[in-house]
Formats: sequence, structure tokens, C-alpha cells
Amino acid sequence: MKSTKSTAIKRLNKQTYLVVFDYSGTLSKEMARFATPEHLMNALERSGLSLYGIHSPEDFWERIVNPTWMEGAKTPLGYVRIITRAIGKEGDSGLQKAAERFVKDYMDNSKIDEAWLPLIRWLLSRRKVTIVIASDHYAEATQTIVREFARVGIEARTAKNKAWEADKRSVVVANSADIGYFKEEPEFWKVVKDSLMTDVGQVILVDDFGGAEVKGDAYREKISERYKKTIAAIEGVFNVPLTAIVYPPSGSPKEVEKKIKEEVKRANAIVSRAAH
Repeated sequence: MKSTKSTAIKRLNKQTYLVVFDYSGTLSKEMARFATPEHLMNALERSGLSLYGIHSPEDFWERIVNPTWMEGAKTPLGYVRIITRAIGKEGDSGLQKAAERFVKDYMDNSKIDEAWLPLIRWLLSRRKVTIVIASDHYAEATQTIVREFARVGIEARTAKNKAWEADKRSVVVANSADIGYFKEEPEFWKVVKDSLMTDVGQVILVDDFGGAEVKGDAYREKISERYKKTIAAIEGVFNVPLTAIVYPPSGSPKEVEKKIKEEVKRANAIVSRAAH
């Protein structure tokens, strides 16, 4: 009996608490806000895309993003090439430069909300917590997210980069364009699970599920369905308890911080009680 209890305690002690954050609309409201009509119109004019028939936000969604989203966010093709192909003038150097300016503008305006940093740093200080930043996005977003964490002094690696020192405290960036699947698909989480150098005992997910996206973006139209599929995918792959926190557009990082700290401390208390 003692041997069985000892084995169970050792297993609990080895397990990691996995905390998953969405990026656009959650950690970075700026990234989602970039697509509001006023911001978007200014960006189209600044970049020069308005000279290529993209005269309004409606043109942008109907001609570029919505019809190409599956390819853009599930392949390494990249947003720049998606734009030039959607407009139908691939190889036009002027359009290429305009697309590059637009994408750079977008990525430069995708900063992490620093109100999240106290929580992220607290989680990184916990030995048994692993952080994953999970995003459905274009290929360029991966390095943007990695650079953003570097800017605030936090190391990040991509989910496919396994050449990493196991004892380093870093966040893992998992982007659909790199993985080839969306977050609502089990295959996405299989790659994430394979990239982690630890067993997972419990998961917390913080995500707006598309709620922060603007009108016109088709990604915003299936929030409830995406929520259900994403939860089912994570539970199916990890087969551990899951706490999902839906982060609304008006949400506060402080509110989430309180919930997550309570969950992590509760899990630690369970392990501590089991050891006595």
C-alpha cells in the first residue's frame, strides 16, 4: 500500500501544470485592434495596398483574409504572399513592397499587453508550470511573438524547436501556420504535447476564442463552435483536468491572474497533502 502511494506521489511531483494563453485578442489586444475600420483603413493607405484595389475594410476582408484564411493560417506561406496572390498580381514588385509594409505595420502593432507580465513572470517562477502561447495565425506571427517576449526579457521557443535546454524557463510558442492545424484540431495539441519536456497533470486555457476580432472577420463568427472543439481537442490529447477561462474583449488580466493563482496553489496543495 505504501509503495502504491509513494509511486502516485512521485508521479504527481513530476507532472507539470500547463497554462495556455491565446495571443491575438488575449495577450495582445493591439493585434486584434489593428483590424478595426479606422486603424485598418489607415494601414491600407500607409502601405499602398489601397492603390491595388483594396479601398475599404470590406475589400480587405472579402478579397484577402476570409477566402484565404485556411491556407494562410495552416501553411508556412506567409501573410505577404497571401496578400499578393489574393490581389492577383504576384510578382509585381510594387505590390510586394506594399504587402511587406502592411504586414510589418501589423506585426509592429501587435505588442503584448504588459499588464499580463506579472502573472507570466510568476508562472515562470513556479518549477512545475509550463506556459504555451497558442495561436491561429499567419507564419509571420511566430517570430513576432518570440520577439515580443524577448523585448520584455522573457525567453521563448517555438513548439517545433526541441533543441532547447530542459532547465531553461521559457514560454513555448505554438502557431497554426507552423503546425499545420488550428487550435480546435487534436493534431495541433499532439504537436504541443510532443514538444513539452514533461508530463502534464492539469491544463488552464485562457482564450477569447475569436471574441475580440472585428466585424467582417469570418474568424469571429464561430466562437461557440470553436470553444467546444478546442476544449474537446485538448481534453482528448492530454486526458487531464482542464479549466477554460474565456477572456472577453473587456476583460482584465488582473481578474485572470487571481483565478490562475488560485488554481495553481490548489493543485500544489493537493500534491502536498498526498505526500503526508
